[in-house]
Amino acid sequence: MPLLLRPAQAPTTVEGVPLRPAPGDLETQTANLLRPAIEETLNARVPGTSPRFRNSPQQFVLPCLFDDQELLCLTARLNILLTFHLWNLCHPDGNVAFGCLSQGIACVCAFPVSMDAFYCRVARRLEGLSPLMKGTYCGHLSRLDPLFGFLVYDILPRIDVYVPHPEFRVFELVASNSVYAYEEAHSRACVVGKFFGPTFGWDHYRAVERAEREYRNLETLRGYGLVGCPHHVIRPLALNRDLGCLLVQEHYRGEPLSQAIQGAIHQGSHAHLFWRLKALGYFLATQHNRTANGQGVDFEEDCRYLDHLLGQLQAQRRIDGQDADEFRWLRDRWREQPAMWQDQQVWLHGDATPANFLFGGGLDVAAIDLERMKRGDRVFDVGRIAGELCQAFLNATGDSARAEPFIGHFLWEYACHFPDRQRAFRSITQRVPYYMGLTLLRIARNDWVSVSYCRTLIERAKPLLRSYWKKHAY
Repeated sequence: MPLLLRPAQAPTTVEGVPLRPAPGDLETQTANLLRPAIEETLNARVPGTSPRFRNSPQQFVLPCLFDDQELLCLTARLNILLTFHLWNLCHPDGNVAFGCLSQGIACVCAFPVSMDAFYCRVARRLEGLSPLMKGTYCGHLSRLDPLFGFLVYDILPRIDVYVPHPEFRVFELVASNSVYAYEEAHSRACVVGKFFGPTFGWDHYRAVERAEREYRNLETLRGYGLVGCPHHVIRPLALNRDLGCLLVQEHYRGEPLSQAIQGAIHQGSHAHLFWRLKALGYFLATQHNRTANGQGVDFEEDCRYLDHLLGQLQAQRRIDGQDADEFRWLRDRWREQPAMWQDQQVWLHGDATPANFLFGGGLDVAAIDLERMKRGDRVFDVGRIAGELCQAFLNATGDSARAEPFIGHFLWEYACHFPDRQRAFRSITQRVPYYMGLTLLRIARNDWVSVSYCRTLIERAKPLLRSYWKKHAY
């Protein structure tokens, strides 16, 4: 019996480029992309073996050594990867026939090879062609789970999805909290659930407070017109205090900044990262300028944050007393700089890390994870991004100087959204080393950071904070 999977909607463009100008072109393009991955995988296991093509370049026949359940598992994983549809996978006479339709793209995998190996090869071939579902597939949500009814009766109507017999696929997303994506299998509609309960354990009231805070923060920023294109803040859909303090939000299919950074480091995709940083500078400048309240910043809060980081590092025995004393002395020198007190308060993202900004086509940017949103100096966010860029290149290459062209570009693009670009750039670059130093010390606290790399981050933070007397950092 053929294994039939329901058709899925495929995106029509990626970054403004049409994916299918004509059905025939799409089929040929897909076959050309997949064929090398198929042949590469086959030859890795059976040298000299190649697929046999039947009728058209879009149809193949390969030996099949998997049973039905393994095929279903693999096709589900590839469906997650491509967001396109795998159709009519069957195995008559011990072979697998598969092909492409104009409505979607069919992938192939039925031969004696590791599923992960083929999955990774296809991912490399198709990188950048289609938005990827990030996360680990966990299976289907049970109809007996209380969350099922909440999604069906409370969430789906809020996103205008009505299906007679809903089913939900579940994906675990990489995040500091317990975060899952729930995809309705028929409509392909997807939402994200963020559980605060597991993070705080027995402290239910604190979990509720944090969930309610993020809900309010999302609504607050959306109230400034950051909805739609090109600037978007994720829409909160509902909060359920009884289901693990669950906050349900809309799902935004986009590329995280972290992926663009890794592409620049490892694949040389510099132009792509420059474009993403241009879009992010535009987004943050818009957010900050719209939310300025006319009150002066309180730099003392950022001084206390440095003390907090040093306290954590000392408690972890990752920094000695002499270095901590030097950082406190440098903190006082920054406190004496008039520029650190002169800007207006704005609404900050508060956790402006590369994982918390998603990019669509053109200049489209979406912000997620606003749990730590607060009022403060705009350079807190800007410096966090600059510090994360510095750390990413330092970690991957051992040379933080390779990040400087990208940092300078990001700051320049951010400054262009002010009446006097040159003046804004001078003001930002004068303050940004302090916040970059904070970012490196913040990263140094993490469990995944080795003792030696922690030392590297601390040593790199020193010259940044020692530059308090400089007028221009870039």
